[in-house]
Order: sequence, then C-alpha cells, then structure tokens
Amino acid sequence: MEIPCVIAPPFYFGGVQALTRHFPGTFAFRKETIMACIEEYLENLDRFGFKRVVFFNDHGDKLHILEIAEAIKNANRKLELQAYWMEYEYELKEHVFSVKRIIF
Repeated sequence: MEIPCVIAPPFYFGGVQALTRHFPGTFAFRKETIMACIEEYLENLDRFGFKRVVFFNDHGDKLHILEIAEAIKNANRKLELQAYWMEYEYELKEHVFSVKRIIF
C-alpha cells in the first residue's frame, strides 16, 4: 500500500523521571519545554499546510509519553491539522488514511 507522505525530522528529546536521570548522557527537560517544542513543531507543520500528523514513539518513559500526549491534545484544539499517536498499523489504516477521523 502506497501512502503519500513526508517523514519529518525526529524529535529526540523528552522528559525523564528522576530514576533514570543519573544515567550518563541522559538529557532531561522540563515538561513545559517538551510541550512547547512539540506544540511549536505542530504549529509549523500546520503553517506548511499539513492536515494530518502521525507520531511514532520509541520511548518508554511514562513521563515522556504523558507530556507528548498532552502537547498533541493542546495542539489539536487550536490548529487546523490533527495529530495522532497510533501504536498499531491497523489503527493507521482505519483512522488516519481513511475517511474516518479521530481526535487523540
């Protein structure tokens, strides 16, 4: 199945819990910083004319996941584009690349 899409640059940083902060090379940012970055990332994609954005996550830290989820919800309320965070291929096919629409 071909899907016309653009793969945007990744967002490498995230929130980190105190338990994992001590690992060498671990960068941790405040919740407000992460949320502002994600919201501005989406604002730019909206300005470029994108209508749907799908996030793929490869980070298991609960704090990070909650921050990204909250930022996506905030952006969806104020932007024309809609951002999604899907975990399974069938969800992408069913909701993002069909006529059905979901709000994260």
